[in-house]
Amino acid sequence: MPTKTKIVNYKAISLFSNCGAGDIGFRKAGFQFEVMAELDPRRLEVCLLNHPYAEGVKDDLRETWTEVVEKYKARCSNEPPFLLSACPPCQGMSSARSNRGKEEDADAGSKDSRNLLVEVIAKVASELKPKLIVVENVPAFLTRKVRHPETNESVSAASLLISRLAEDYEVFPLITDLCDYGVPQTRKRAFLTFVKKDLEGLKQFTETSTIPFPRPTHSDEFNGGISISQALKEMHLPILDAKTSEKAKSNDPLHFVPVWNDWHYSMIAAFRRIQVQVLGRMTNVQSVEKLRLVWRTFCVQNVIRLYYARLLKTKKEIIDLLKGFGLRVTEECRLTNLRQPLQRQAVISEATIQYIHLKIVF
Repeated sequence: MPTKTKIVNYKAISLFSNCGAGDIGFRKAGFQFEVMAELDPRRLEVCLLNHPYAEGVKDDLRETWTEVVEKYKARCSNEPPFLLSACPPCQGMSSARSNRGKEEDADAGSKDSRNLLVEVIAKVASELKPKLIVVENVPAFLTRKVRHPETNESVSAASLLISRLAEDYEVFPLITDLCDYGVPQTRKRAFLTFVKKDLEGLKQFTETSTIPFPRPTHSDEFNGGISISQALKEMHLPILDAKTSEKAKSNDPLHFVPVWNDWHYSMIAAFRRIQVQVLGRMTNVQSVEKLRLVWRTFCVQNVIRLYYARLLKTKKEIIDLLKGFGLRVTEECRLTNLRQPLQRQAVISEATIQYIHLKIVF
């Protein structure tokens, strides 16, 4: 847990801080956050628990970025921060959103105003002149097209930010997979690191064609990554059981599962046994993705059978059971009459299963 001990080190500010988890690594590396800004007051509250020395700025940064500047100057006078860390919202660019339009469609990209929040980063940087700026986002951040707010040209948000800071900063882009650094999941991310042109040591990077990023620690050449099972094993957490409230939780407040009623528990347990039997027979399936597809298709088909047999009677029962099988319900449309024949039909593809107006992603 963080302490309130003041660490006298490199001064930093954070924009789009969320709960502050992404900046903990910077703090461990010796950066001390003076001001942290987040739209959601609940996330900001958690952020300041993770970084108790920092001062918070809430609400929309398009309206409050001057408050960030003022609070930093009140705390640190005219001393420029060593680091500006920023992780602007990625929802308008993420490939997880099927309705975002084509990547090269600048008009579609500009419909989501969050795609231009890099303007806030440029404004704060121009006022405070940090020595380093690190911007993290999804890979599409480098390529997703938007309209330039002044020229109306088609540009990426990354290109817009680079052009705003080009006079004072040298930029180093990187796309990497965080599993290569010990994160137990595949998580591809784009980074832009801006180095102030008058910073000592920059010349060494440009002359040697090197970049200011750490070497991977868990890639294939370093004995591979860490699996989920390895990560969980290292936590030494007890096995949980959803049958009773006593067994569904542990001493760790973040380690718990919901308690299921007898019907739900028996249903899931039965399907888990079937899962083991099915997967045991599927030796001819070549890829893991194909295996997942077959299993989830099997689950939904059995949910449909239960629905026909009227063992599943409500929308909530259907959703709960699907989630219990590991299917992620991402979009719920209007549900009129569950018993209408056309709404019973299941359309199964490699991408999604649509059943009773629920969109379930594999």
